[in-house]
Formats: sequence, structure tokens, C-alpha cells
Amino acid sequence: MNKKTDFILDSMIRAYLNEQNPIGSMLLQDSLNMPASTIRVYFKQLDNDGYISKLHASGGRIPTQKAMKYYWKDFFNKIKKLKISVKSDFELLNIVNSNELFCMVIDKEEVFLENVLNISNRFLILDFNQGEIVLNFNDELKILFNELKGYEINDIKTILYRLNLVEVLQKIDGMLSDKISFLSGEKIFANIIKLSSFSSILGIRLLDYFNDNLIFDELFMPDFMGVRLSCDYKRKKSDLILAGSIFKDYENIINQLREAI
Repeated sequence: MNKKTDFILDSMIRAYLNEQNPIGSMLLQDSLNMPASTIRVYFKQLDNDGYISKLHASGGRIPTQKAMKYYWKDFFNKIKKLKISVKSDFELLNIVNSNELFCMVIDKEEVFLENVLNISNRFLILDFNQGEIVLNFNDELKILFNELKGYEINDIKTILYRLNLVEVLQKIDGMLSDKISFLSGEKIFANIIKLSSFSSILGIRLLDYFNDNLIFDELFMPDFMGVRLSCDYKRKKSDLILAGSIFKDYENIINQLREAI
């Protein structure tokens, strides 16, 4: 898209998020200082390109899923770090409930493997700086984890995924579950997730799916999305995950999180 077409689409989406109704050219002409006839020319181009659609012959347009993906990728790429001002779980709960969102906040403090203890060739204790797990002993695991001493937990998990060491991964995720400092909207998550069973990823493992800060069809049903942001929450560096309709006004939601008192 050229800059003018992009500007028209951005303005149309912004109006749609505010109004939650189809947007016509007459509604935009004053704010854009542009004749409605010119706007309709751009609307036709955007329609042909699959960014907007017309519900009725004489009605306004609504943005498509393609348009909303484009819009939110651009918006969230501009947010480097989110400063959440809410002082309690109750405040955060009010914001996510009023916007019908799933929300998870996870403590971001790095976790390292500090030591590997061999207990009489019966057990291995993996001693992390924020917890420990106990494994049944075998020589291969002893060699592997001694080589991984000093590694950060996410790097260790990547290696364990490649080796298909599922049971060890589950124990690590169990240890890390204490890092979840806020969780709300599990029913919403269950209704928008693609997987028939979501319990296995409704936890710390959800972070593993976010190779980027946004997820759409890779994990969620059509017209839904998830976003992961770095934030400060209760004076701790954390990851914030929000998930809900792709047509929610996430810009307004972010402002609510920033401005809550």
C-alpha cells in the first residue's frame, strides 16, 4: 500500500474501533479533510485488496482480519516496553474483565541451572537459582545437565525439546509455575484457542509459543489474537500476555493499563 492508502485504512480502522459499527466515507470526510467521493475511491481499492468489506449495498465498510493483523503488527511493533501502573491484581482484573480478555503476567527474572547433584546414583537434583527439580538417575542425563550448568532456562528447554525429553520439560514447567503472578480469563482462552485441549499450555508453557510479540492463526481461532509484552508489574520485570478478539481496541486497553490509579 502507498502512504495515502495506508493512512485511509488506519483512519477507517481507528473509527471502527471507536464506533464498533460499519464506517462510511461521510463519517471520515471531516476528520480527514477529504471529499467523501475521494475516500470512496480509496475504499474501493482497499476492498479489492481484501483489507475492508462491505456488509450491505448501501452500508459502510468494516476492516477484515487481514486489515486488523496489519494494523496490530504496526501498533505493537512500536511498543518497546509497557509500564503498567496498576497497583493490585484487583485493578488489573477489572480491566481485563471489562474488555473480555484472557490475561497472564509472568515474572521475567532469569533462571539458571547452578548445580547438578547426584544422590547415590538414584536421583539427580537440578539446582536452579529459583528452585529445583528431582529426576530419576541415569548416566546420560547426568552428562547432559552437567554440560548445561550455567545455561538459562529457555536455552535448556530448547535443547530438551529437540531431545524430546517430555517428562523433564513438564517438571521444569511445574517448577516455573510459581512465576505466574496473575491469571484471569481461562474460559475465554478455552473458547478462542485452536487446540481441543488447552490445559497443557495454559501456564508457563504458553510463552514458548510466542516467537514474536503477536500470534494469530498459528494458535488462535480466526478473528482472535494474542500479544506478549515486556512490562513492569508490581515493581518486577514481567511478561504480559493478552488474548482476545482481533477487533478489540488494544490501544485503548494499553492506555487503561498505563493510566490506572
